[in-house]
Formats: sequence, C-alpha cells, structure tokens
Amino acid sequence: AFFGNNGKIVFMRYLKSDNETIQTFTGTVPEPVVGGDTLPQLTGTLMPDNIESLNISPDGNQILYLIHSGANLLGFTSDLDGKNQKKVFSSAFLGWLSQWATPTDLLFTVKPTGYGDGFAYRSNLLKGGFTKVVGPVMGLTTMMSPDGKYVLISHNSSNGPSLGILASDSKKLSDTGLNSISDKCAWASDSTTVYCAIPAGIPRDGVYPD
Repeated sequence: AFFGNNGKIVFMRYLKSDNETIQTFTGTVPEPVVGGDTLPQLTGTLMPDNIESLNISPDGNQILYLIHSGANLLGFTSDLDGKNQKKVFSSAFLGWLSQWATPTDLLFTVKPTGYGDGFAYRSNLLKGGFTKVVGPVMGLTTMMSPDGKYVLISHNSSNGPSLGILASDSKKLSDTGLNSISDKCAWASDSTTVYCAIPAGIPRDGVYPD
C-alpha cells in the first residue's frame, strides 16, 4: 500500500486469484467515525492491470508508474487521480524498478538478481535524459536519499548481501559493514540517517537477493 495527499489517498497492490495478474486499486481513505459500530467503506477505482512498479512523489501529490505497452515498458507520471499524464520513460528491456527519489529526480534500476549484473540510472524531470549512477554490480539493489546526494546500494559479497553508500557526485562507495538488502531500509528526511532491518544471520550458501 502507498499513501498520498497526506494519507487521504491510498494505492493498494495485490495479486488476483490467478496469482499472476497484478491489480492496483486507488481509493479515498474515509474519515474515522468515533464510536461507530461498523468500519467505513473504502471506495475507489482500479488502475490498469500489471503495473510493474508504482511510486508516490515526495510531496505526495503525484505518482510514477511503469506499465507494459506492446513490446516496451513505459513510465508515466500523473496526478493522483490519473490526470495530467506525462510519459517519462521508455525501454525495450522490461525488467526495471523505479523510485521517485527527489522532487525532480527519478531512479531506474534493473530488477536485481545475484546471477547477473545490475545497473541504475538517474533521470531529471526538468532536464530529461538518463545518467548512469552505478553498474555493473552483481545483485544490485538501490535506494536514493531524499536530497539525491547518496544512493544506498546492496550487492553480492562473500558474506551475502552487503550494504554500501554511494556518493552521487564523486562515485565514492563507503562500505557500512552491514549485511542486508537496501529494500529493507528507509532514509530519514535529513538524508544523513538510514534505518535498516538487519537479520541476525544470513546463510552464505544462498544467491542474493534471489
């Protein structure tokens, strides 16, 4: 679930009963009724099936989503109600994940696998174009800081998935000494603190993040 408009709008993503089709429901969160006997009903509409990736903008008023169109994967931004749609991404390679990192910066990362190299690219909504942030890296996952200056990455190592912080300008990578995946982390709004879930132990005979 993703929340926008100060928690008033929710996007819920789940699999249909066929366990294959991704559905995305967008609805208005009802106001709680103090002392009410029944739960308020969530009303809304379904977005197109099989949206690959969905993100809320930092201000909570727009969305970024990736969806198949023929042989390509397209990326669109729009208002929360689907209006003012704008195409910002197109690729014949279908395996991408997205992040709306800063008010003007999007991050596109190849879906991670420990069996192949990963790459991440940055796109500026005002200037357009794509700039490579990192890659090739085995088992790459990414999460950009709110100010866009750093990218938390995880990659394969002899000790399992390893967390590092990449400076966007200098491309200097600092190892945190922690074993986890960036998907299990969250940046604080100050862009200097990261909160991560670190497992007590990771089997070393596995291929991560697979």
